[in-house]
Amino acid sequence: DLTPVIFLHGMLGSKEMWDNIPQAIADETKRKIYVCDARNHGENDHTDVFNFDLTVEDLFNFMDRKDIPKAILVGHSMGGMTSIIASIKKPERVEMIFSVDIFIKKIPKEMTEKLTQFTTLFANTVRNIPKETPESEVVKTVVTRLYENFPEDSDFQKEKESMMKSKYNFKRKPDGGYDVSFNEDAILKFAKDADQYECVPDGQFKGPAYFLYGTKSDVQVSKEETNIKMHFPEAKLIAFEGATHSLHIDFPDKFIKTLLDYL
Repeated sequence: DLTPVIFLHGMLGSKEMWDNIPQAIADETKRKIYVCDARNHGENDHTDVFNFDLTVEDLFNFMDRKDIPKAILVGHSMGGMTSIIASIKKPERVEMIFSVDIFIKKIPKEMTEKLTQFTTLFANTVRNIPKETPESEVVKTVVTRLYENFPEDSDFQKEKESMMKSKYNFKRKPDGGYDVSFNEDAILKFAKDADQYECVPDGQFKGPAYFLYGTKSDVQVSKEETNIKMHFPEAKLIAFEGATHSLHIDFPDKFIKTLLDYL
């Protein structure tokens, strides 16, 4: 029996962000594919506490419930960090990982400050969209309005195009207006303390590990190669030229092909 693949999305996202990538992998590999919402995101439960210990625990609980002894993990950003920690904590439960545009270290303060600023602006922008806006236009309207807050030379600008193509999962409020599907309070609380939080445990994952990264991303995974290889001796870094942080949205075909090459 082939090992199943579990896709884990990034912060503020939801399972929809993978678009048709999981289906393409299922069709080509005939593996069982699971696409999950993290806690405090999408259709999953909202809880007051939120950190990587919990997302890792949630992942293993999900695997237990679905009777998955061992999985292949594909995680973007926050989901990548979850995959990294999970594979080091319980290597016997992970066959290989694909980590998408994330490093192995404490989250730097400037990054958590950006997350706080972005989360608040994003949530407020969504809540202020006129309720008569058709659902097909919401992402475009939100992103256009959101980016009016950032100067032309802002680091945020380079993500605009991939955000325009993103399958955000917005929900409707009782009054018919729009709202974000993530738990803003829990994420802001997480961001406030995240730079104090030693994410990655000691130890190694000796299985296959692929670190995909965008050359235009602020995360700068390529600078972390030495540190990555301390934890993942078999790690292979794969650059996506011209891609931003959401490289699977920028280059979905190349992303699918890369996964298939190594699966």
